[in-house]
Amino acid sequence: MAAERSTWQRRALSLPGVFVGLLVVLPLLLVLVPVLFVHDVVRYRRLPTVRLLLFGVCYLAWEVLAVLACGALWVLAGFGTQMQRPYSLRAHTALQRTWVNSLLGLAEPLLGLRFDVTGADTLADGPLVLLCRHTSLVDTLVPAKLLMDRGFKVRYVLKDDLLWDPALDLVGNRLPNHFVDRSGTNTPAELEVLRQLAAGAAPDEALVIFPEGTRWTAPKRAKVQARLEEKDQALAAEVAGRMRTMPPRAAGTTALLDGAPGADVVTLAYVGLDGLAGPKEALAAAPLPEPVVVELWRTPRAEVPTDAEAQARWLRDEWGKVDDWVVRNDRGRRPKGR
Repeated sequence: MAAERSTWQRRALSLPGVFVGLLVVLPLLLVLVPVLFVHDVVRYRRLPTVRLLLFGVCYLAWEVLAVLACGALWVLAGFGTQMQRPYSLRAHTALQRTWVNSLLGLAEPLLGLRFDVTGADTLADGPLVLLCRHTSLVDTLVPAKLLMDRGFKVRYVLKDDLLWDPALDLVGNRLPNHFVDRSGTNTPAELEVLRQLAAGAAPDEALVIFPEGTRWTAPKRAKVQARLEEKDQALAAEVAGRMRTMPPRAAGTTALLDGAPGADVVTLAYVGLDGLAGPKEALAAAPLPEPVVVELWRTPRAEVPTDAEAQARWLRDEWGKVDDWVVRNDRGRRPKGR
């Protein structure tokens, strides 16, 4: 009951918020675009502020369209009574695919976002558990794009902060996903939900999780290392040289593996999205000077330990490979900013 009340309290702010935001910003574009254009030409030359403004407006517009589409789908699903029927799930999956493709399609001309992908052929014969590096809000879209282009449906494990995005809130809660309560107050129940989420995955579905649990930044990684040195010196020594990733949290990944014992594991590493970690970074980096380099590799399930403690060690080793890959592939890239 409390969770339902919290949901409607959040939506009472977030749903009208995107409509009001779009109505306010559209007329202001007539003034903001010329002013920011002159500012960018004088200071930056590559128009980062104008680019970010236009992408933000397009994002708001897509939020509004997604909310309106969700309203229409709610009516078509018998005013919400048949939301889990196959036709409704197909319609929401199509909306999800359109939303992802549209945002990434806009990000290419406006933010310079392009991808150079190696190992996409590993995305076959599911179900899969996909482990993704995390440095940016944008990287939540990357596995969805790669998987959906190959016919997969996606089940996400996401932090509950993202529920403030109305499109993610509505569509994400109508499809099989889970938004994790990171307060840690109900961890056993959270992990059981993840097991059930994985247990229901079909051969054409993939379970996506970000094992680091939070976005990597260099200062945040240094703080984590300092805490580890105080609390767990053995683990601190193990991960001391891995400064381009956060130490992975094993519990969520283990729960997915428990729920889907026949699923292979795919690891997704990339470099180039830390320039879009937030507004300040995006202002310095946009448009991105080089493509985002992505590589995926697949681990057959028989090579993944079955014991929880051994799985945690395996995941740390896997993230050591991710860290090494990031270091190798980030060398020689042009510096971000101006």
